[in-house]
Amino acid sequence: MFNILRHYGVPTKIVCAIEAIYHNSKSVVLVDGNVSEEFDVTTGVLQGDTLAPYLFITVIDYVMKNAQLYHTNEHGEYGFVTNKRQSSRQPPTCVHDLDFADDIALLENSFDRAQSQLVQTAKRASEVGLQINITKTQA
Repeated sequence: MFNILRHYGVPTKIVCAIEAIYHNSKSVVLVDGNVSEEFDVTTGVLQGDTLAPYLFITVIDYVMKNAQLYHTNEHGEYGFVTNKRQSSRQPPTCVHDLDFADDIALLENSFDRAQSQLVQTAKRASEVGLQINITKTQA
């Protein structure tokens, strides 16, 4: 995740600050005025964390863009073509995914290409530690 932030040009100081939050963090709990012993924080980014939505959309964007690199046809197209190529300067307009929160709809013009797109997306997601829930995947 931190390499992805660097890839997108997030300043080093900010990446280091985020890393400090999630790596080698320790915490204590205050109960009835008594402070517990220090303990290691072993969880990563949790759903309710303030940064979670920003980190998630950044990682998902990276995954989807990398999946596209491995999923173009012979014309350099991927997804559902909404506007054919007009010239060498104007490539076709394609819609390949629709995202809402943690749900993603992959769009293609054939079942075989949709299957290929799903495989590539799952591969790229696993490379960054994300898993696609196959039981929720529909054709």
